[in-house]
Amino acid sequence: MIPLVDGVRQNVTHEEDEEVSDETLERASVKFNELNVELEQIMVDMKATPYLDIDLQQSMLRLIDSLAEYKDLLQQSSRTAKFWLQYIYYIDVVKLFIRAERTGDWNLHVIALSRMINLFAATAHIHYAKSARLHLQNMLDLKNTHPWVYKQFANGRLHTIRRSDKF
Repeated sequence: MIPLVDGVRQNVTHEEDEEVSDETLERASVKFNELNVELEQIMVDMKATPYLDIDLQQSMLRLIDSLAEYKDLLQQSSRTAKFWLQYIYYIDVVKLFIRAERTGDWNLHVIALSRMINLFAATAHIHYAKSARLHLQNMLDLKNTHPWVYKQFANGRLHTIRRSDKF
């Protein structure tokens, strides 16, 4: 399988993967240790309080920001890491789309579809990309063109789901 990096097919072998400098490894190690300390503190805070207070929410936001910085550092240091992080992102997008369809959440459907368009284009599914873009454009204009239909979709009344009782 040819990996995708920034939507472009590239041939990557282990021999071609760039060397990671000691400085980059040191920064990644320091960032990883900082994340572990923050995570341990959040776990202690969560055990101490049965509800999410402001400090805990801020700690979680700092952790999310730190994880994003760590992902960026990994992506800059290795093409292999960048490939796997993109793969995980697209798997999350597909899971988000499945969740939107199974729960009948129209807003989540629109968000997931907007994220999937890049995946269609990157994997050479041009017709899906074109159709999804047109569908998304129509759904975003629905509030202005057909307000009653928009309200029905937003309230979950026009979304049909055919499935068993399982989520």
